[in-house]
Amino acid sequence: LRRGQVPGCRLTGVLRRSGPASVGAARPRPGRGDPGLHPVASIDELVRASDVVVEAAGAEALAEHGPAVVEAGVDLLVVSVGALVDDALRARLCADDAGGPGSGDDLRHGDADGPDQSEPGNRHGRLGGPGEGAPGSGDDRLGGPRESGGPGEGEPGGAGKDAPGSGNNPRHDGAGGPGGPGDGDPAGPGGPGEGEPGGVGEGVPGGRGPTARAGPGRGRPRARGRVLLSTGAIGGLDLLRAAALMGPVHSVRLTTAKRPEALERPWMTDVERRRLHEADGPVTVFTGTARDAVRRFPESANVAATLALATTGLDATWVELVARAGAARVQHRIEVEADAGRYELTVENTPSANPRTSAVTAYAVLRALGDLSATVVVGV
Repeated sequence: LRRGQVPGCRLTGVLRRSGPASVGAARPRPGRGDPGLHPVASIDELVRASDVVVEAAGAEALAEHGPAVVEAGVDLLVVSVGALVDDALRARLCADDAGGPGSGDDLRHGDADGPDQSEPGNRHGRLGGPGEGAPGSGDDRLGGPRESGGPGEGEPGGAGKDAPGSGNNPRHDGAGGPGGPGDGDPAGPGGPGEGEPGGVGEGVPGGRGPTARAGPGRGRPRARGRVLLSTGAIGGLDLLRAAALMGPVHSVRLTTAKRPEALERPWMTDVERRRLHEADGPVTVFTGTARDAVRRFPESANVAATLALATTGLDATWVELVARAGAARVQHRIEVEADAGRYELTVENTPSANPRTSAVTAYAVLRALGDLSATVVVGV
């Protein structure tokens, strides 16, 4: 972004997670020179300068600043999707002028006419005991029920289509310089990442402005910005959302395998930690719903939350977390049964400097930003 390598986008500022006292304290990394991150002192300053704000600082930052962004009519691209297991936060971000809080009309990741939201199976993880808290308030799938007439009116139309592009289209990716937005590591799933703060938001004006919605109905005033959920470390969500529109989704299962250190949690006992690190083979650390996976492993379950919110919901998506010693990559295996078909997708990503996060996550953000300002988008 800083180098202008994402066509149609410009970095307008970064609000650091550590707050105004250190906004000028961004330090260069070896070989990268002046970070040039355009620090700003407040979320208001960032919002005034931006058409899109990227959250890359974790659940607390999203809860603190996210509602203010969308209420100002600015689009919000969320990386810490796991934070949306908080029903109250999701309702604040989803609040709609016509539908009231929690209507889901502005939260974009698809809808599923899948099974009921009863909780499958045992909520207890195999390592660490029962999940915390009660299940959420029923249907937490995003997007709300479709109106008649197909995906035109209620669907996003590519928020930057009115924006001037670079002419370098069709677009397949939006990869910019090393390190992704703000040149910092993306925050860990569901909570703040470790190491260099990624900033609460990188504002990227694309020329669209906060008062127009692209696509059908383009040019109508709108009071709120949209909430756009990053695909992060996985793919296939477009196909699964289409399958959910065609008919019921019967089951969704995610198996994630990471290095033991990426799954170690403060609540684990000494016995559990030893088992995690000394096992010769894979160790199942957790089995349960996506909601409980995020609550118990907030820095390792963004993928679980994203998949759940795009398909059957947080309480009907089954998650297994596996510690695998010596694993060179982070593996996500997705299995879906639906009327539309049977789907299996296995993704193996190189981890970032933060072992809980895949390196490609930052580039997924760049790709999304490029799509928002592109005139031709492949894979909508």
